[in-house]
Amino acid sequence: MKQKQRMFGILAALVLLLALGVVLATRYTAQKTAADEAASSEETVTISAFSASDLRTLTWIYQEQSATLNRDEDGNWTLEGSEAAVQATRADSMVTALCSLTSNRVITGADPAQYGMTDPVVTVIYTLADGTENTLYFGDTNPVTGDVYLTVTEDSAVYTVSASKCNVFRYTAAELEDTEQSEAVSGSDSQ
Repeated sequence: MKQKQRMFGILAALVLLLALGVVLATRYTAQKTAADEAASSEETVTISAFSASDLRTLTWIYQEQSATLNRDEDGNWTLEGSEAAVQATRADSMVTALCSLTSNRVITGADPAQYGMTDPVVTVIYTLADGTENTLYFGDTNPVTGDVYLTVTEDSAVYTVSASKCNVFRYTAAELEDTEQSEAVSGSDSQ
């Protein structure tokens, strides 16, 4: 009987510790979110806005691999270092994500390392027709909103953007090659 009481006491103590851990984690998350909100503004901020035809080069680094798309005179994208055709849908999604990139939250005065900027998930470098070059760093995902933190070169603010803006760059160069179109072209060349 005493052994059952002792076992029950141990289990009750474990449940109590677990409940305490959940309460503390919830309070910490709530405090962190409140602090982030206090240090942020709620207005929509334009990070980039340009016409898709103005984009000339687009380089991104994902999983420690870089890839570069170059626009030719006809407006078609070529993948640097590859003879394969580019999957137009994926390339267009990347361009669209950059043409009108906005944030509904700006965090100022914070250490960007807290938001995953020490080792960004994706880095994007793009050049426009007028020679303007910008670099974007996509960091961690906000666990509450699902938005992704972003910083821009020469800007100390941390922005939140829709995760979809980051996700379109989560491809390696090989995953951007349109092997079906390339095989069809090479097949017609050999006839």
